[in-house]
Amino acid sequence: MIPTFFAELPSLKLLILTGNKLVGTTPQRLCDKVQNATLSLSIDGNHEQCSQVLLRKRKFIPVAIVASVIFVALLGICILLWRIKRRRKISASNDLTKKQRKEERNGLKCKSHRFTSLEIRNMTRNFETTIGKGGFGIVYLGYLNDGTQVAVKVLSQTSSQGAKQFQVEVELLESVHHRNVISLIGYCDAEHNLALVYEYMDQGTLKDHLSGLITKAYLIYQIA
Repeated sequence: MIPTFFAELPSLKLLILTGNKLVGTTPQRLCDKVQNATLSLSIDGNHEQCSQVLLRKRKFIPVAIVASVIFVALLGICILLWRIKRRRKISASNDLTKKQRKEERNGLKCKSHRFTSLEIRNMTRNFETTIGKGGFGIVYLGYLNDGTQVAVKVLSQTSSQGAKQFQVEVELLESVHHRNVISLIGYCDAEHNLALVYEYMDQGTLKDHLSGLITKAYLIYQIA
């Protein structure tokens, strides 16, 4: 039988008990030291029962390592498959959105001039001057090739309106003609740049007129 006092020797790093025909089980404290890699123990050539506990300990470590590796590998595969599936779903959704926008643009039948994104950018001098904001987006001051001033309303990325509402507004503006309603000069229906080009009115906004700001300023100017 292996003496238990071996486990109480703090400086013991190597213990060779090979071929001593020892019986009984290996003391648990020695097995713990072997498992913690603080002791190298050799007990070959002894009774089988003597090494039974130690062998179980030695077998447990590789099994735990293999199980951990398999678990991590399976987890990695699951994450990879989830990402691939999610990417395909997003791609399919984007393709569907692009298809819907294309169909909506193809269904847009207007008599007004159709501008490109580059023309809108050049017209507004790279969106230099902001003259108003609304639910649709931001309104910029623009200039046509002949120098005519125009108001360019660009759909904001955060706007709740989409291509369908844009199409409705364009068709509505083309069907309404009145001297008190500004005219639609053209539009841009590029995929990432929806814009409306109106004639420019330089007498202030409708809000200013309704609030009386324009009238008050005009009266002050006349009195002065």
